[in-house]
Amino acid sequence: MSASKSMYSSSEPKSQSAISYGSDRDRALSLSRTKISQLSQKLSNHQNSIDQDQVIYHLFILNSLKKKLMNKRLKFQRTKQQQGDESKVKLLKEQLQKV
Repeated sequence: MSASKSMYSSSEPKSQSAISYGSDRDRALSLSRTKISQLSQKLSNHQNSIDQDQVIYHLFILNSLKKKLMNKRLKFQRTKQQQGDESKVKLLKEQLQKV
């Protein structure tokens, strides 16, 4: 075997430091993946919280608008009722004056 072939094709087992480096790298990748997973979960939780807050806010706005519309409707009905009552009183007065 030539010297160049022996450099590239070693039949010797890997040294302990090469195995240690590989497992350290695997451990670091595993820790990184765990951290990414935790951060992804945290981000998802925050997004869900934001979504819930937005829904609550929109429901609050809708309820406020509903109350305003109901108040306007009641005011309109009262005004209409008062106008009806006033026209009835006016008719009664006219009828009494004729008698």
